[in-house]
Amino acid sequence: MDFEHPVWDGKTVIEEEAVKAGLRLSRITVVLFLEDSFNPAFGFDIPNSTVTVVGTADSRFSFTAKADIGYSVAGVIALWAENPSAVPHTLHVASDTMTYGEVRDLLSKTYGREFKLVTEDADEYRKKALAEIPKPGEDILGNLLLYLRLLHANGVGDHSVNHNELINPGEKYWKWKKNAEYIEETKSA
Repeated sequence: MDFEHPVWDGKTVIEEEAVKAGLRLSRITVVLFLEDSFNPAFGFDIPNSTVTVVGTADSRFSFTAKADIGYSVAGVIALWAENPSAVPHTLHVASDTMTYGEVRDLLSKTYGREFKLVTEDADEYRKKALAEIPKPGEDILGNLLLYLRLLHANGVGDHSVNHNELINPGEKYWKWKKNAEYIEETKSA
C-alpha cells in the first residue's frame, strides 16, 4: 500500500511491539470477509442488479469466509506445534478469488437476471479516498471501505497465490467456502 490508514497502521504497531518483546508470530491475512461483501458498499448492489468496480472488470480480489479464517487459525496453531520453522511470518488465505466480471456473471446466473457492470475511474476514486483519511479522534472505520475498494483496483486484494495448501492440504480438514455456494445459500435472505 502506498497510503496510510489508522486501522492498518495500528496493526503494524502491534506487530512491531510483539517482535520487540521477542515474540515470534505469524500474521494471517485475508482481503474481504465473504459474509460481509455482497452489498453496495463493496460495489455489489443486488436489489438493483448492479456491480460497480473501481478500475477494470478484470481486477481480481479474494473473499474469505469467517469460518475458513477460524479453521485457518487452528491449522496454523497445529503447524506451529508440529514445526514452527515451517510456518511463514505472513500467511495469505482465501476461500475464493474472482474478478468483478466473474462475480457479475455469477450473480446473473444465480439470480436469473442480468447484472450490469459499472466502472469508476481508479485515479478519481483514489483522490476521493485519500481526501477522506480520518483525523485523530474521527471514526477510523467509517471510510475503511473506500480504501478496501481502492486496494482491489490496485491488485492488492488478489490472494489467489496463498498458503491454503500449507494450512489445509487438498482440503483434507475442511472445504473452503466458495462464492457460488454462499450466494446460493443467501439469495433469498
